[in-house]
Amino acid sequence: MNTIIYFNNRNGVTYENINNLFTISALWDSSNHNTYEKLVGSFSVIQKLVGAAYVKASNSAVALDVTGITSIEGGGTLKTTLFTGDGTYVNGAFSNRWEVETYGLNTEKTM
Repeated sequence: MNTIIYFNNRNGVTYENINNLFTISALWDSSNHNTYEKLVGSFSVIQKLVGAAYVKASNSAVALDVTGITSIEGGGTLKTTLFTGDGTYVNGAFSNRWEVETYGLNTEKTM
């Protein structure tokens, strides 16, 4: 997906068992509720570049849920995405197969 903006969404998007998942310029407005993006199952590559997630605790907002990932073969990248607001930015933890470099989250890089 490339350049998509979500407003007033209550169900979010679930990505499940996708070989190569690439998202670019996804914006989640603060009018959204619950979990915005959920990753489930096995992936070869996950790449999320550019975008923003405005999360509000009053909307039970969770920007990204990675608890359902069972494996990432090639690795995951999360870069240049803004995480802001008083909701939950990430549910779960990134494995050592991830490289994270984005506003609002701790930078994580594999060596």
